[in-house]
Amino acid sequence: MRKHDKKSIRKILETFRNPRHREPRKRILILCEGQTEVKYIKNFKSRRVNIKVISQRAKFRNPDGMIKEMLRKIKDDELYVRSGIDEAWCIYDIDTEPEDNKILQNITNARKNYINVAYSNPCFELWFLIHFEKCSTHLQCTEILNRLKNYLPNYQKGKDIYNQISDKTTTAIQNAQYLEHIQQQNLSQNKYKNANPYTTVYQLTSRLLEVI
Repeated sequence: MRKHDKKSIRKILETFRNPRHREPRKRILILCEGQTEVKYIKNFKSRRVNIKVISQRAKFRNPDGMIKEMLRKIKDDELYVRSGIDEAWCIYDIDTEPEDNKILQNITNARKNYINVAYSNPCFELWFLIHFEKCSTHLQCTEILNRLKNYLPNYQKGKDIYNQISDKTTTAIQNAQYLEHIQQQNLSQNKYKNANPYTTVYQLTSRLLEVI
């Protein structure tokens, strides 16, 4: 073997030994509205991807504030979201937003800044419920919680139930896609308030399963 070949091999080996020369792990920053979402998402762990989950409910109680906070964190953490190297996600409910125009404005602003949105109408617990059943009629949050307790009698908001539902994730994704199909007309006309029940949390979940 020639001398320069040995040097090349030695340089490659040193790169693997020295963490400073390794390619940085992909970073996924997820900003959540509350602890229920945080505890669910924290179950997605990976050695290949740095998944960071933060709750902002105490600081920002609306989607507009969450998106502004995410923009600040993208800048502070130097996330490369524009190139797709890193990813940013906001998880929130739209039941508190009074108008479709405001919902559209938030979603448009997020996409313009390369922020992904996983929203639910009316609330995040809909994602839990469709692990067990296919929904199609208009639902209130209280009704969702009551129906969820038919399958998880001890369920409480903020409780980590991942281990109780993870084996039904494929079913939940399929049921979410079904909701997307039946709500297509409302969504295409930006009638977000009418698109109930509906959740895009399945998109985030599918993405996390893909990268971990």
